[in-house]
Amino acid sequence: MAGISASLPVQTWSEISAMKAEPGAILQITYWGQDTRKSFDIEVNGKLLTHETLAFDPLGDFRAVDYALPPDAAQGGNIHVRFVTKNSDLALFEARTLRAAAAKTA
Repeated sequence: MAGISASLPVQTWSEISAMKAEPGAILQITYWGQDTRKSFDIEVNGKLLTHETLAFDPLGDFRAVDYALPPDAAQGGNIHVRFVTKNSDLALFEARTLRAAAAKTA
């Protein structure tokens, strides 16, 4: 698990290096619930994991979103996660890795 708190301006990136992960792990990112219409890429080990557009209903609370990691992403026990903003800014409050079984019950 690794923590992050970052505010990224438009057209920039932030990276978490050497984040511990096991094969089959889930990447869980926590966003502020009122951050909507944010567009960005999440890359893992230099490869695109997903293009994300936050489109949930605005809430005055945090939102945790789970992303399945590719099976080979955690070889060696660590991953490098990069967030690349596109046409919006982005505020990240937490990033962590979970075992797949833990994510189903969280």
